[in-house]
Amino acid sequence: MPAPLAAPGPVMHAGMQALCAHFGQARPLVLQPRVRLGGNPVVTVPRPFQPFLVTGCPSRPLFCVVGQWLTGTRRVSSMGLPLLLTNGTSTSLPLGPPMRILPVASRVRAR
Repeated sequence: MPAPLAAPGPVMHAGMQALCAHFGQARPLVLQPRVRLGGNPVVTVPRPFQPFLVTGCPSRPLFCVVGQWLTGTRRVSSMGLPLLLTNGTSTSLPLGPPMRILPVASRVRAR
């Protein structure tokens, strides 16, 4: 089943910092090294569920363990997978609040 599609926005790459809602660090487990932005591999919306690993979440008694972006590009892909957009829909588990991307200057936008 294809991933839902996001509005146009900046493409996410491995050099950007993703956070859970409680400011725990999130890193993608799978990158697409064939496409690079500023020397960093792009991040795709994976199939099946391949989450971002969250470390250092201070929320208690439950803390965020994984995060997932649910939307991606419509017209641009890498290895057949839609690219992840920083303005896409996301969630962190087990609590469910959205993930955050710290603002960065991005010259690449996709639809």
